[in-house]
Amino acid sequence: MEISNKEIIENIEKLGLSNYEARAYVCLLQNGSSYGNQISKKSGIPSAKIYDILSKLIQKGLVYPIEGNPVYYHPLPFKEFLNNKKKESEEIFSFLFSNQNNIQKAVSADIFWHITGRKNLWNKAREIIDKAEDKILISLWEKEASKLKDCLEKAEQRGVQVYSILYGEIDLKVGKVFKHYMVPKINELHESEMFLLSDNREGMFMFFDKFKGWVGFYTISEGLLRIIGNYLRHDIYLNRMTYENYDLIIQKYGKNMEKMLI
Repeated sequence: MEISNKEIIENIEKLGLSNYEARAYVCLLQNGSSYGNQISKKSGIPSAKIYDILSKLIQKGLVYPIEGNPVYYHPLPFKEFLNNKKKESEEIFSFLFSNQNNIQKAVSADIFWHITGRKNLWNKAREIIDKAEDKILISLWEKEASKLKDCLEKAEQRGVQVYSILYGEIDLKVGKVFKHYMVPKINELHESEMFLLSDNREGMFMFFDKFKGWVGFYTISEGLLRIIGNYLRHDIYLNRMTYENYDLIIQKYGKNMEKMLI
């Protein structure tokens, strides 16, 4: 699958380069040795800034000047760049992990973190699941199920009890699985929501807000963990009773639960 320059540049920026630095470096990688004005035109970097950007890339060891008139600039091979960044990251993580107890010495028992962005929320959910030792309770829709399936399976393989309640048609065969009764009002009220509780020690919930985008919250607060756990258990209980007493429930409340839902 072909990727765009925009995606390439955005990902290189994550490795510590500014937007202009990434654009100039990618331009050289794709076009070979070039002089300043050529790089400026092909990368879209203003000519007034290109030599300052090239100077910064030279200091970082990503570009080498080739003397001449005009001066040409040659890029560090991309594989070397990636290997260097990988080594730097490994050294940084090694240092931080070995000194984490000296860095964070206090944790609030009532911590409540606000997290934005679907990718960040998925990463937090994976982190919680990967640390689980005893029991996981989770409710989720198809998209979240596909993203978390692997780590849920690994948790079960470690001996963790997994209880899930699923919205929609999801083929998730991990632990004890319960289906949520689906009616239009359920979609309207709960579409995109995900709740997660691990070992009664960590919990989170996430949802899509039409004004704010993907938002969620992570907590280790005992009171909030109890609320998340009770919500998930009661949801499982109610949906089990609905399916096991389907005819009676439908007769009393209607096929779309219109006599019960508010």
